[in-house]
Amino acid sequence: MFPTFKQRLDTLRTRLRTLTPLIHARTHPLAPLEYRPAGASRWTPIPPGSYWGTWQTPFEMRGGYALPQSWKTSERVALYLPIGSSAEFMHPEALILIDDAPLAAVDMNHQMFILPRACKGRGEHRLLLRGWTGLGGSLEGDFQQRLYMGQPALIIHDEAMSRFITLARTALETIETLDENQPAKYDLLTALEAAFAAVDSRHPMRATAASIPAAYERLRQGIAEAGAPHPLTLHAAGHAHIDTAWLWTTETTRGKVARTFHSVLHLMDEYPEYLFSASQPQLYEYFRQAHPESFARLQQRVKQGRWEPLGGMWIESDCNITGAESLVRQFILGRQFFRQYFGEDAASPVFFLPDAFGFPASLPQIAALAGMEYFFTIKLRWNEVNDFPHDTFWWQGIDGTRLLAHMSTVPWAGRVHEAATYNAEPRPAAALHAWIKLKDKRQRDVLMAYGWGDGGGGPNRDMLDSLRAMREFPALPRHQPSRVLDLFRRLKDKYGESAATWKGELYLETHQGTLSSQTRIKRWNHDCETLLHDAEFLAAYASLIDPDYHYPHGEFNWAWQIVCLHQFHDILPGSSINAVYLEAGPRVQQVMERISAVKRAALEVIAAQFDGDLLAINTISRPRHDLLALPKTPSSHYALADGGSLLEQDTEAGRLLEVDVPPLGVTPLKKVTRAKRAAKPVHAEPGVLENAHLRVEFDESGRITRLRDKTSQRELIPAGRAANRLAVYEDRPANYPAWNIDPTLGSPTAFAEMAEPPRVVESGALVGTLEFRLKAMGSSITQRVSLRSVSEYGSHLQYGGMDLLFETEIDWLDRFALLKAEFPLDIQADEADYGIQWGRVSRSTGTNTTWDAARWEVAHHGWISIADEGVSITLFDDGIYGSLVRDGVMALTLVKQGGWPDADGDAGLRRMRYGLAIRSLLFRRDQSQPAYELNHPLIAVPIRRRAGGRPQAAPPTALIEHLTGAIIETVKRSEDDQALVFRLYESTGAPHKIDITFGFPVESAQKTDLYETPLEELALRADQRTVDLALHPFEIVTLRVVPKR
Repeated sequence: MFPTFKQRLDTLRTRLRTLTPLIHARTHPLAPLEYRPAGASRWTPIPPGSYWGTWQTPFEMRGGYALPQSWKTSERVALYLPIGSSAEFMHPEALILIDDAPLAAVDMNHQMFILPRACKGRGEHRLLLRGWTGLGGSLEGDFQQRLYMGQPALIIHDEAMSRFITLARTALETIETLDENQPAKYDLLTALEAAFAAVDSRHPMRATAASIPAAYERLRQGIAEAGAPHPLTLHAAGHAHIDTAWLWTTETTRGKVARTFHSVLHLMDEYPEYLFSASQPQLYEYFRQAHPESFARLQQRVKQGRWEPLGGMWIESDCNITGAESLVRQFILGRQFFRQYFGEDAASPVFFLPDAFGFPASLPQIAALAGMEYFFTIKLRWNEVNDFPHDTFWWQGIDGTRLLAHMSTVPWAGRVHEAATYNAEPRPAAALHAWIKLKDKRQRDVLMAYGWGDGGGGPNRDMLDSLRAMREFPALPRHQPSRVLDLFRRLKDKYGESAATWKGELYLETHQGTLSSQTRIKRWNHDCETLLHDAEFLAAYASLIDPDYHYPHGEFNWAWQIVCLHQFHDILPGSSINAVYLEAGPRVQQVMERISAVKRAALEVIAAQFDGDLLAINTISRPRHDLLALPKTPSSHYALADGGSLLEQDTEAGRLLEVDVPPLGVTPLKKVTRAKRAAKPVHAEPGVLENAHLRVEFDESGRITRLRDKTSQRELIPAGRAANRLAVYEDRPANYPAWNIDPTLGSPTAFAEMAEPPRVVESGALVGTLEFRLKAMGSSITQRVSLRSVSEYGSHLQYGGMDLLFETEIDWLDRFALLKAEFPLDIQADEADYGIQWGRVSRSTGTNTTWDAARWEVAHHGWISIADEGVSITLFDDGIYGSLVRDGVMALTLVKQGGWPDADGDAGLRRMRYGLAIRSLLFRRDQSQPAYELNHPLIAVPIRRRAGGRPQAAPPTALIEHLTGAIIETVKRSEDDQALVFRLYESTGAPHKIDITFGFPVESAQKTDLYETPLEELALRADQRTVDLALHPFEIVTLRVVPKR
């Protein structure tokens, strides 16, 4: 009876398992290592076969070794350290130091280390391990599990045996993966049987070892005759995805970086073909600070072209929540770091962002302006509804800018039927499934980012040996060591003209909950961004009007690095453990304190240049007819410098003044004895707010039961419905609790209801306010709802002021709950507009297609808006990011308390503001104005005269006198300190010829790139203040403007 195919295969598996231990030709056990937690004084021996340590503990181990006298220093001696293993992310990891010099990292996947010549000298060598015990069961509260210590040893590594076993295993796995119709399956089986027939398996072991070279040659020859490789080429870039924080803190990440980078440098000495690609300059900076000598070795590898710094951003940032200027600073910080430490040529044009949770439609332009040409991610392979249709394609943004994008199809080796990964292993099953998953079979080049990742680690010896074996293997895709940039250049040359184009956002059809999880980190980020926006403008203004003022470049650069660090794609989205946010809090507080001090100093300088008693300052680029809040009720009243009177109202918090302030400018005020009387005050009573244009009726729980536009006689809420409905949904996602909101959310389980009767807080010349105290399950909510008066200049509804403002304080105590503010409106609109960074996008309000239906929660910045033939309604906010407009209902997600990895992540006190603005269609293009005004309120600063009096020339009262059709997002001092920098974007979505008139005489004006390198000289008009620009829709422009002195 002939053996079956399966029996033949089983025999080969057994023989392979029998040979594998012989890679260790000789073994010399080491004495037990000693252990202590970091900072402890007592060392404890750990005998092999015993348990040690506890989870999430920094530790040290020490020991020593000496080569046996019978071993030659010329032999291939390795250090073997099986210090413990557990599941992914859970195992201990440590940096190995031999005689005080770092070697590499030991962890579950890196346990054997070929010793360099310096570590094989005769005599005793000191061994020290510095590391972290890992997570274990700690995230589930189980600190009882222990780590198992194996037998540390020196070994003689049999390279020939290792090479044979790797090739045989590759052939065996290929046979197991190929289907029955492929001849190579049978030819490889025959080749393996012939090779093993040449292995002398008799004792002593020397006979077996001696037979291996001949067996290897027989196997290699048999493989060569088994057929050609598959036409697909996998471009293998070594990689180690290191989450800057996630299930560990950024301080723990410092150690992960040191361990990973040292492992890469160690293996590069042994594998000359090994190419490695790593992103995130923040991680390089950690390494540079901790290990300057090793960083110099890394710099050498970059020069040799073997280590590829790439990515562009300071860290692999979230892109949904991160603000407009923050995205720019991510690139500026990242690219400048690479240029500083690796040279101009090392600043790769590859935008490498494999794991972020969605990408806005404005991102291609931002990246291109930063010098990026290519974009890589795998994340859309995680879509839960629609299979993304492309592999290599042009990604086109809202302005028309395109990046050549590539999404790998290589899956995890052990989970080939799941999504693609950036943590690949060079194994036959993964390689063949990369072809199966490829959408466009005409494209024959795919990136394989291989190496242990998420918690770092990188490629190990087994991967590099497998890569050698699979370079040219029958029926398998070719495996070509490659840099990521080399692949993209090949893709552009081969497929650039034929590749499809994807227009608009790259929306991830999962992880929508990250728009709302951990509102505290989102609030911190928002507050830092708005503070930096204002402080940079104010410091630039101060530097213009006072030549003695020194712009604090260093403070701003430091602050932006801290802010950008915490925009990492597991920190800002709220998917990290609680310890990450406890670590972030003090850092954010330090940023707020130091930049607030910068802001105060700049305000004092500005105020000292003007006559009067009080200065109202507008930090946005549009004129304001708005309310100036004074924190205390002053004894005197205020008027304009020319005597023009102002409306005012005393409130619980102080006093409000209605003032006009120019864009990026100031209005000086002086004290007077009388205030102007209001012509059309706001009427407020429990359950009603009303001004000349709007009547709003509430039920006792703060829900709006009637919203009537008195001018058009139109009811804006459908009959029988209520707006500002605070609805609680059960939030128990099937997977990834902190990340996801399931589409099967269902109906609300509870609503916010009255806890105390509503009361009138304000009713006066400028504003009326009602307060509602509510209960929602076990949580409490306080809302103050305010309505502005109608100005004598015309309805503020037409001048960009707020209509209804909901100041909301939530003390949330309920787990597994989602809180939404819902606004059903009587508006039929097929699409809604959403503000995004540097522009806006339109999204369907229905579910006609699966692509529309899959957007059950979407990202926005500042505002969302719907309109019909008569009216536009905008819902605006100050740091809420999850939203949806569907079937006539506008909704904001206020709280998500979804569970793991931080079950109490959104518990506690939260404050947020949102509002409802109503416009006639004539003013629809001003949707963003209420959001800008809400996020950047007018600033009041007392004018205090300096010794020496005022400057002879009157200072400019505004940096901008005229600008339409564009928004200036950022004003700062140039890095060379010789100019002001204005970063703006076309805001209407249409081609636009604009003129910008500055509020000061201009020496010269230039268009620059993001790094302030001049690109084009702009002509000045005869007034020496005005420049003309032709902008295409949503175009971003950076201007460098030198003032005349």
